[in-house]
Amino acid sequence: MKKQYVLLAVLLLFLSIGAFQPFGCLTTISGTVTDSATSNPISGAMVTITDFDVFTSSATTNSTGEYILEDIPYGEYTVTASAVG
Repeated sequence: MKKQYVLLAVLLLFLSIGAFQPFGCLTTISGTVTDSATSNPISGAMVTITDFDVFTSSATTNSTGEYILEDIPYGEYTVTASAVG
C-alpha cells in the first residue's frame, strides 16, 4: 500500500512539472510572411512567438519574407507578424 502512495506522489510530481514533455528538446520554427492581398513576400517583418508562460522569441524576415527561429522549447505558441507599410 505504501508503495502505491509513493508511486502516486511521483506521478503527481512529474505531472506538475511537465515531465511528459521532452526535457531539453528544442525545435525550429520557420516560415514565410506574405501579403494576404498580393501573395508577395514581406521583407523586414517582425515575427514573434509567445507561449502561455513568459517565453518570447522574435526574428525579422529576409528579402524573400522568410524567417527562422531556432532553439525553441517544445510547446504551443502564438505566432504574430507585423510590418510597417
